Amino acid sequence: MNSKIITDICCVMGRMVIAGNMRRSAMLAMGKSDDEMFVDLKNYLIFPDRIEYGYCTNNSITIDQNLDEYKHIIKRIKQNGEPGLLFMDNIRRYGRMQNRADSKDFHKIIGGNACAEITLRSYELCNLSEVFWNRIDTLDEFSDVLKYAFLVCKIVSKYYRNRC
Repeated sequence: MNSKIITDICCVMGRMVIAGNMRRSAMLAMGKSDDEMFVDLKNYLIFPDRIEYGYCTNNSITIDQNLDEYKHIIKRIKQNGEPGLLFMDNIRRYGRMQNRADSKDFHKIIGGNACAEITLRSYELCNLSEVFWNRIDTLDEFSDVLKYAFLVCKIVSKYYRNRC
């Protein structure tokens, strides 16, 4: 199996969960810079069959600190907006984005959530919460909404962690 087939399977599954014209899935596909097929997945001139579902993933390549070997990627980023660049050394060194590098999760971090703003260990769950400001009328209600959003995320994390 190649990176296109694997990513396409995930994208098609993500496409199936779209309801009411709203995206209900978010995925990050992580690939290598020398995988030309993966690097070109968002180029619909090369892969016109992906137009219907290719948008369901954020495609990024994992890279080291030496940027010179990634110059061939810049053309794709300019043309298609992807692939994104995941600096794995930084992700692992700064872990949960503390003020200073601590590397305490260095060997545990394998990737991130769909937008890569949260680092994740193997089997770790990303459970971001969303608050709709236009449906909140008072400061007390806002405080309650944040409290319950936090509790739901905490419960989901605890439940999931205990199941893995």
